[in-house]
Amino acid sequence: MQNNVLLQLVGLVAIAFHAAIAYTNNSNAIYTWEGGRIEWPCATTKRLIKAAAKYTPRDLIATRCQRVEGKTVCAFPRYKNIIPITLSQIYATKKGCDVKFEPFPCWTEQEEGNCDALQSVIDIFSVGEFVWVLDSGIIQTLRTPVQRCSPKIVVYEGKTGRKLKLINLDRFVTEKSRLQYLQVECLSGGHCYVYISDPGNNVIIVYDVSGGRGYRIVLPRAVYHGCRLRDVLYIFLIHQKESTKLFFSYLCGQRLFAIRTEHLRRGHGGNIIDVGEKPNIPIFVGTDAGSGVFFREEGDSDVYYWDTNQCFKKSNFKLVHKSSSGLYATHVFPDFRVNRLLVLENDFPSYVKDYAGCGTLHQISILDGSYTCD
Repeated sequence: MQNNVLLQLVGLVAIAFHAAIAYTNNSNAIYTWEGGRIEWPCATTKRLIKAAAKYTPRDLIATRCQRVEGKTVCAFPRYKNIIPITLSQIYATKKGCDVKFEPFPCWTEQEEGNCDALQSVIDIFSVGEFVWVLDSGIIQTLRTPVQRCSPKIVVYEGKTGRKLKLINLDRFVTEKSRLQYLQVECLSGGHCYVYISDPGNNVIIVYDVSGGRGYRIVLPRAVYHGCRLRDVLYIFLIHQKESTKLFFSYLCGQRLFAIRTEHLRRGHGGNIIDVGEKPNIPIFVGTDAGSGVFFREEGDSDVYYWDTNQCFKKSNFKLVHKSSSGLYATHVFPDFRVNRLLVLENDFPSYVKDYAGCGTLHQISILDGSYTCD
């Protein structure tokens, strides 16, 4: 699984040109920070971790966030040197000020090399009061990739941080696997299904949590038609009136596709819907938890909204966010408690090129007020 693991980053670094940035204030910003400052449990822990060279603030970057039980929980993949946390929650003494991070749910769950703990969180998804975490098991992805543990999904209770379930994904992956995105669908009665994209094998992994079984849905060649190399396989759940669908597309692919989740739950990979040709190169960054999806175009920081009930064409794309800080959106996520949408942005290109100075600039802002959670 170490082969070509760098391709899991392509969706974040697909930027044709990165000019000098003049950072400005964003009136909608809730949090702004550089790198990753940690709220330590005690001075001894801080001293020991620093002495072991396991903490460099500039090596931390948040790529995905979720709101759950009033907390903002973020994924910090272990892309570079060993870092002390890979899943954490924002700790801020004042609104938007003095932003630090404390491990979620606790320090024990961050232990590198302990396969019962988290190794490198690459995606998170919240459903109700629960946080679903996708752990690739691979550390130092941008340096010398090391497969520390098997990939897995871990489910935590948002309020208490209690670990509810651990799903080992070893039987669904191969040496070619590059797990990337996680989506979770919970039906009435609490029956949940997990969907994971694996472009390395051109499959979507489907796991029935209650049944304790899963399978791999192999995608047809048409899905990656025009691709020289299968790079990033975006997946996102869309809830329409008549059905719930999983949309999917390769970054390099020419078309967008969808399939009703009722077919996936039965293990059927047929009945794929060709949504249409992509009029640009979209980098999908999230949904409104309903029928809408957000994306930005390759090389551009502006975020657009598309209601999937409408035709997939430019005239139906609405500009909803312009980054006043020149950053790039990596995730749009809902905050159901106050019925709003938030956008996580960072300067990922500088992080990859080691140009970030003291640390990569991040910002979490409120998206345009006309777009609230369904």
